[in-house]
Amino acid sequence: MSDLNAHFLSDANLEVLLQADPDLFDGPVERSGLAAFVGSPSNLIAVVERGGEVLAFASGHLQIHPAKPIPSLYVAEVSTLTGHRRQGYARRALEALFAAAKERGAGGAWIATTADNHAARALYDAMTGHVVTEDMILYDVPL
Repeated sequence: MSDLNAHFLSDANLEVLLQADPDLFDGPVERSGLAAFVGSPSNLIAVVERGGEVLAFASGHLQIHPAKPIPSLYVAEVSTLTGHRRQGYARRALEALFAAAKERGAGGAWIATTADNHAARALYDAMTGHVVTEDMILYDVPL
């Protein structure tokens, strides 16, 4: 893994994600959306690449709550290319994301996954995460 590069994305290096394999995402990456995302200081995204190929990424948002003055990182998405899973790339992306969040004052992170995503759960358990609840229901509300 010596030629592996894990780093935080900014507007200076967002081209790397625009050239990434579309299978890494839920849909196509739009330049304007990516620029807006990395342009906001509360949004964070880290990638792991080798030889210019993005193998994994993790993204999230820093959140501040009126009753909790220390920011928390909400991890929105973690993804690894299909042929590169279970090799530590998602962990490297999360470690880079966590480091960026910690530099910005975050005191912890929230990560959600489905109960049957055993690979993700094994990763989060190994990163000293602990299950808060298995009774969550997610709603998608159109606005």
